[in-house]
Amino acid sequence: MNNNDIIDIKKAKQSITDKRGFDVIKQLFFVEEIIVCYDEKYKLEQRRKIRKYFTEFSDYYRHLDGDIYTKACYYQMDTSKIPNYYDVDYEKLYMKNSFTDNNISDDVKNDIPCEIDKKYIDGKFQIIIRWYENNNITNRKIRKFDYFFDFVDYLEGDLSGADLILCDGLVYLNNTENINFSNAKITSWVCEKLGIDYKKDYDCIKNEIFNYTLEFEKNTLCYLEKTRNIKELGMQSDDYECIFYLSDIHLIQKIEHYKSKSKLDVLYVIKRIVKNIVHEVGNILLIGGDTVSDFKLFEAFISILKKELDRNKKNTKVFFVLGNHELWDFSYLSFEGTVKKYEETLNKYGFQLIQNNIAYCDVDNRWKKISESEITEFSSDELREILKEANFIIFGGIAFSGMNKTFNAKSGLYKNKINRKMEIEQSVKFNCLYKKIKYSIPNKKVVVLTHTPLECWSDDKEYHNGYVYVSGHTHKNFFYDDGEKRIYADNQIGYYNNTVHLKCFELDNTYDYFIDYDDGIYEISVSEYLKFYRGRNIVATFNHNVDCIYMLKKDGYYCFLLKSADGKCMILNGGGRKKLLYDDIHYYYNNMDKQIAVINPPFTKYTNIQRKISDEIKRIGGIGTIHGCIVDIDCYNHIYINPIDMKITGYWAENIINKRVYVSIITLLKTECPMIYSNYLKCLKDGFEYLIQNNVNDEENIIEKSFIYFDTDIYKTSKELKKMQRLRKNILTVWYENNNNIGIETI
Repeated sequence: MNNNDIIDIKKAKQSITDKRGFDVIKQLFFVEEIIVCYDEKYKLEQRRKIRKYFTEFSDYYRHLDGDIYTKACYYQMDTSKIPNYYDVDYEKLYMKNSFTDNNISDDVKNDIPCEIDKKYIDGKFQIIIRWYENNNITNRKIRKFDYFFDFVDYLEGDLSGADLILCDGLVYLNNTENINFSNAKITSWVCEKLGIDYKKDYDCIKNEIFNYTLEFEKNTLCYLEKTRNIKELGMQSDDYECIFYLSDIHLIQKIEHYKSKSKLDVLYVIKRIVKNIVHEVGNILLIGGDTVSDFKLFEAFISILKKELDRNKKNTKVFFVLGNHELWDFSYLSFEGTVKKYEETLNKYGFQLIQNNIAYCDVDNRWKKISESEITEFSSDELREILKEANFIIFGGIAFSGMNKTFNAKSGLYKNKINRKMEIEQSVKFNCLYKKIKYSIPNKKVVVLTHTPLECWSDDKEYHNGYVYVSGHTHKNFFYDDGEKRIYADNQIGYYNNTVHLKCFELDNTYDYFIDYDDGIYEISVSEYLKFYRGRNIVATFNHNVDCIYMLKKDGYYCFLLKSADGKCMILNGGGRKKLLYDDIHYYYNNMDKQIAVINPPFTKYTNIQRKISDEIKRIGGIGTIHGCIVDIDCYNHIYINPIDMKITGYWAENIINKRVYVSIITLLKTECPMIYSNYLKCLKDGFEYLIQNNVNDEENIIEKSFIYFDTDIYKTSKELKKMQRLRKNILTVWYENNNNIGIETI
């Protein structure tokens, strides 16, 4: 490397302390800081605002070196927040009521009709002004405020009609004389604290609690409190989907716990629950019954859930099963009529009810259904063929407690809707459907979503390996997952737990198109070949004009070969092909296991290191995507892992030619990814140890820590390794002839 290769990457960083004060709603002191970064090379300045919160005044005071008056607002702060031994000028402290420079009078003119929405949403105060002409909206303006004092000042104290249902912090206000709360949506407990009149228009429904389940709930609370979120799963690739689930919300008990006195209180409880669900959910949500026994509250819950999912632009597919509590309403309807009522209502909001039927996602990512009658009428072969290319399969229903000798219809589970005889019949019916599905598609990944657990409805107590069982009902929170037997019944919210959170499990969304084939050599079509790759979530194009492809299947692994016009064997890798030494297809079938056995050990060692580095990058806020020999930090910054000596190298790349290599991953993060570097330092303090660390003195001149690298050799190596990486999906796409040391070293 010569001096001309060295790039100057010095950066200047400056922190400017801006606004400060006290947030009366959050009951926290805050400081806003503007971080200014300047890149000398690109002559580019970047500004970023951050906010720091402090519980204790002493920490806040120390952070500001005592400068608590400049650009500060302490609207409605209780003086008890400041210890007596601080010499504070309170007259100076309370001089400023807000940071706003204008108010609503500047935006709204009396001669132009408009509509004003005022609300507290997602932790912020929002105002939407719409102007009308001839009943048509002609203009719209949105104002958002982080602080209550700015919100009040902008509106000149007029909070009439404001939606403040979820603004719990209003209880901390100590002076409301200059605030107009008329017709504002506020909970009864806030109204009582502030001395505001409210409409008492709700009487709590007393709902029956089963002591049998209550004991389980108390005894297994530890399982419910244990989190298992998406970050903890550490999914390695797009081949896995996170499935979120919960059951037994028991809304009436939650409403009762809050001592609700108004319909707004009820709305508050539902919105709080929905807010948590929508914040945490991903693409698929399973709700396992006993949401609420009152149908009006059920519809309120799903309508708010739909609205919040849409508002947050989450395209979540939501599946419900009913519980025994849902059957308590509609005394005038039969069981079938009750199910139909719920199904029609859920469909209206774009949600699906699973009741003795299958929902599956087809090859084009469209969700379809197989009804109860179709499951019964189809032969096992027909059912298998329909679901051959399904990514996800969900089968479920209430399932009932026909096999439970102690806690069943005689205990009053369904009130007068279902008697013991009907309960047994329903469980037998569900079990027959389950057995047919299990026989038809034993090797598919099926989610069995039921309200009651398997032992309540099946005479076969053995859980089927590979299926995932999600249930509720008992309030006995429990999960088990050894990779084959998978039971998730550990998010039954129950009667007394007011905090509703989601849990999730990961499900491989790939499928094996040739799963039903025995080991051997088969002639397949190009179409079948591409369907196999699609099932493995691999994009492949095939432009070769051939009559057939040879599919070799052995011990769960696949290899695909072609024969050229001159009789030569070629191994396929997606749309690519490479000539082999021998012409005999059987030779390659017979030696498949030997080839895999030699490649796998060093490849597995290498893959484990890659995955560990990927997890580290994800933990500190990077992308962590693995492709070939490379792990992505973000779009421009990457880590190359040498497959020969396992050495890791960080580099910035504008394209495959223009690259800047760093001698330390940490220096790369510090220089190119300051936010990720900051996260790394935080995790380091928490005791995490990283493979991406190496012994580089941070005091070295930063100019000596990087150099330009134009060669593209890493991409050639990476491309070759990608072929080996097909082994992760059980596809052998490389063959090293007459080499006793084949493996990673061959690259």
